[in-house]
Amino acid sequence: MAGPVPHASHRSARARVEAGSPVARGTGADALAAAESGSFDVVLCDVGRPDIDGQTVARRIRARPGGGRPRLIAVSGFSRGTDLSLSRAAGFDAHLTKPLPLTDLLEFPDKPVEGAD
Repeated sequence: MAGPVPHASHRSARARVEAGSPVARGTGADALAAAESGSFDVVLCDVGRPDIDGQTVARRIRARPGGGRPRLIAVSGFSRGTDLSLSRAAGFDAHLTKPLPLTDLLEFPDKPVEGAD
């Protein structure tokens, strides 16, 4: 999970990521606990968590009342159409395939959410 990222449009994506407060959690349960205790702009979630799968984590984050709407990014070793559909249905804004190119990850905060108004 990546923490608050400033939204100043004149900064590069790299500067925004570096200025944020990254938080890493190893399990889905730990990620949900972190989501409950903080406000995040961006959440990276490996869909293959050992305890609670990433789609469940995304659905639970999206179901939180008054918790804002962080950008949820699914991270997976799979990118078939069904994998992408499952991520979208769970509430993820994007689905990135491992290995993650650092440039794609750093540019992501600048990209509009697909389907957003």
